[in-house]
Amino acid sequence: MNQEDLIDIKTRAYQEIGKLFFAVAFADKKIHANEVKQLQETYRKAWLHKDHTADEYGEEATHQIEIVFDYLLDEHEEINSMDILDEFQEFKEAHPSFFTSSLKKRILNSAIAIADSYAGVNKSELVTIAKISEILKS
Repeated sequence: MNQEDLIDIKTRAYQEIGKLFFAVAFADKKIHANEVKQLQETYRKAWLHKDHTADEYGEEATHQIEIVFDYLLDEHEEINSMDILDEFQEFKEAHPSFFTSSLKKRILNSAIAIADSYAGVNKSELVTIAKISEILKS
């Protein structure tokens, strides 16, 4: 695999992770301001400057997490969280070596933090997190 392919995979992976975090926040069909704030805080603490790969625009590839999450905030009427999880699973199965144990842990911890940011984890969010955990273990 050449460097360009690796950059493309990493950029796409972070886009998928951004979608995944949106699916957690939108599991109850509402996006709360606390969830958006938590995504931003979690991104800064757990993702920013963790992978120094630059995307095609010269930005850190992990920035795709916030970009995709923000985009989906405007488009969420047509979004089904389970479809996002299915897409994530397909991507993970196509690129298993990208998903190291530390990355999997960071994904799950971030998802839990987002779900817990508004009145604790509700039933819909718990189901979504359980599905994410199942995907990450496979």
